[in-house]
Amino acid sequence: MQAVFIHEDDLGLIELLPLSDWQFCENELKEIQCFAREHADPSGIGWTDIYMRGRPPFDLSGLRITRQSIIDLIGGELVLFDRVMTGYSTYAEPLEGTIAFGLDSGPVIYVLSNEQDLAAATCIEPTARDIKSEEALTRVLLRLGEGNQLLLVDRLRGLLANLSDADSVSSYMGRRLLRDSSAPSSARH
Repeated sequence: MQAVFIHEDDLGLIELLPLSDWQFCENELKEIQCFAREHADPSGIGWTDIYMRGRPPFDLSGLRITRQSIIDLIGGELVLFDRVMTGYSTYAEPLEGTIAFGLDSGPVIYVLSNEQDLAAATCIEPTARDIKSEEALTRVLLRLGEGNQLLLVDRLRGLLANLSDADSVSSYMGRRLLRDSSAPSSARH
């Protein structure tokens, strides 16, 4: 497979964190929603200020999930890309220390590793483009949740999911599709 490009604005919009960050993330999603309402541009296009996310109290690297274990979990379901690029518009640069998996039509899951080869951040591109992609994403999320106390935080849609709970993952995927189908086309990524 070839290189994958992840727009810099999408980095970290949907990420996996330790489940112990649930309360922090739930509170922050509420703050983001309030901030967005308070700072909506009167024209209806965009906002008048930028929200700076806080740093969660627990770091993903604390779970000691190795890069190789993620390759083993995801590799049978999604294809490993050769290179990961990020940037904006026509500017692109390599996203060092990162691997990414996906299908031709999505989803893209990317993993940034630290110096000890532990997952320091695991994120998901905001959109999966077809039902095959959504089904693959569901299977991958459940695999990642096996034996790992992981939380999926979707800041784009304001949703959380416990990846070790199949009902939570199923509910997330359903609400994700519902929110995407009801959003105006200009609000979608």
